Amino acid sequence: INALDEEFREVAFQKFVVGLGNKEIAELLDLKQNTVGSKVSRAREKLSEVLKEMAAGFGIGLDEDKKK
Repeated sequence: INALDEEFREVAFQKFVVGLGNKEIAELLDLKQNTVGSKVSRAREKLSEVLKEMAAGFGIGLDEDKKK
């Protein structure tokens, strides 16, 4: 989560670590629910990229035909 830009970090923490739903996060952080959804989606994409890079560093990777 620390690899995320600051604007996504708190939303990602609340979603993936604490386990709050988008509505709860929106209320907690005084954001619109749609904004939370967008930030969660972008955070998930970035985390996926970071994890793939980390895995590649350990020689772990997906076959080309299995990448999504």
